[in-house]
Amino acid sequence: MVLYTVANIAQFERRQVSERVTANLRARAERGLHNGGSIAFGYRLHPEKSGHLVPHPEEADLIREVFDTFLREGNLARAGRVLNERGRRYISSPGAKGNRATVGTFTVQPMYYLLNNRVYIGQRPIKQKDGTTKYIKAVWESIVSPETFHAAQDLMKKNYRKHKRNLPNRFPFLLSGLCLCGTCGDHMPGKSAHGNGGRYEYYEHGWSTTRQACLTKKVFTCNPQRISVNKLEPAVWNDVLQVLSTPALAHEIIKEAQKIHKTRIEESGAKRLEEKIAGIDKQIHAVAEHLTKLPADLSPEPIFKQMRRLEEVKQVVQQELDAFSQSQRTLEIPASVPNYQSYLQGLKEIHLNDTDKRDTQTKIIQRLIHKIEILPTSTRLHYYASERYFPALEKRVGGSPDIFLNRGSKTVDTNGPTWNRTKN
Repeated sequence: MVLYTVANIAQFERRQVSERVTANLRARAERGLHNGGSIAFGYRLHPEKSGHLVPHPEEADLIREVFDTFLREGNLARAGRVLNERGRRYISSPGAKGNRATVGTFTVQPMYYLLNNRVYIGQRPIKQKDGTTKYIKAVWESIVSPETFHAAQDLMKKNYRKHKRNLPNRFPFLLSGLCLCGTCGDHMPGKSAHGNGGRYEYYEHGWSTTRQACLTKKVFTCNPQRISVNKLEPAVWNDVLQVLSTPALAHEIIKEAQKIHKTRIEESGAKRLEEKIAGIDKQIHAVAEHLTKLPADLSPEPIFKQMRRLEEVKQVVQQELDAFSQSQRTLEIPASVPNYQSYLQGLKEIHLNDTDKRDTQTKIIQRLIHKIEILPTSTRLHYYASERYFPALEKRVGGSPDIFLNRGSKTVDTNGPTWNRTKN
């Protein structure tokens, strides 16, 4: 009873300490003091006053220059490019795990963080219990004026989704969400630009282009870095029309998918389980050989127990193999040739009878193609071929494909033997 009483008192005291520390941090935050953690770029801890920050002269000048450049240039990319051309560098704050500060060029992400940080106008954020954030006046000196800060906020809100119309179809590109770089695997979304010759549409690397938006000299290692819409979309649509209009080609696709399906079953878990059963059989055979060499004065019961245990393990593994084979047959079986051809014929009739050709083309491509790889000298199309991806035309089963065929302009990559399809 005494031990339980002491433990309860210790637990109660520990809870009270936690509550007092939390209340103290909350009170310090309400007073506008800094409670620890990473320090915003442009500030340093006060050497004498706890919780106070002081502006760093050189970094504070750079913060003001960032705001002025953004307001003058009008967007983040141009402002970052101008700062980089001047040789200005952004120093990231050390992380909570003790990582050292890093120096790098200005990009869109750090500029967006700097322009949205209310620390620079002398405000301290406090998170409320309901999840909202409240800003109070901090004890440190501000670096930029409230007028400049709010002007930058208004300009960023104005730039948000600039020149984007509220259309029902937000993605006017035919191959949106399907294009990938065959070299690095980066997504290649559709983009457009205007020049002296009018509007130019193309698919280009998404993340690498955003990361280098503020650099004067861009470095792209993949070829091609971008590809014209007028070059890619007609080629892909012509390939899809061949699949829709050629029954022999549909038959060829399904036959090749069946070979892939058979190879994957043999090379996946089924082969591993079969090898495990073979190993158990070898152990049973070795135990049986020891039984023939057993002296007459010793009991064979331990050997019999070992053999019974191995037989039980073998039965369990055999049940796993049977269940695995059944799941492979029911979930990953390729579509039958008649079903696939009938599905293609239905899509073809919809395309011929629909007046909105562009929207219909997009839906047909989304139903037939899993992804499109952009290679330096060719384009590789990955077609769906699993049975469960060809339901009634008004339905669509989601998820990633279990079986798909890679049909390209040069070869067909099936994760197995290479199958020559068309010329380069």
